[in-house]
Amino acid sequence: MNDDCIRKEPCRCLKDWEIDALSSVANDTMNLYIELQLITGLDRNSILKLTISDVREDGLFVRPQNLEILLGKAVVFKWSEELENVISKIRKLPRAEGVKNLFCDSKGMPFFKGKFIKEWGDLMEHALEYTELKMPFREMDVRYTVLCDLNKKDLH
Repeated sequence: MNDDCIRKEPCRCLKDWEIDALSSVANDTMNLYIELQLITGLDRNSILKLTISDVREDGLFVRPQNLEILLGKAVVFKWSEELENVISKIRKLPRAEGVKNLFCDSKGMPFFKGKFIKEWGDLMEHALEYTELKMPFREMDVRYTVLCDLNKKDLH
């Protein structure tokens, strides 16, 4: 479980319209981050550590911190049309020469945790001001929503 969910208020399942509202004011990088998180359910650190070399013939190779501790190994997300599409778009994002990370800041440099959290906060403030969103949510709520959706599918 993400430590941010333990330290603060509980994570919550988001409604589709909330994610859509945020996406409507997000830049390409943040939109693709959200799309990848919705497809994979990966935590922030695992996504931000992804590199071009993690995009392999058999799928997206990930060493998610939380899962690796539990499973003792990396995970490969097999290619689906949806995953291929989002990774293709991510690979086209601007990055500084020599930078291998899939997700970079506006200067083309790899995101580090604090910079990403600040950018997420700025995006949320903008969304609260310019969309129908009334209640802010955290990046880990998007991930938690993936788990909620999986639970709904298992119950049906």
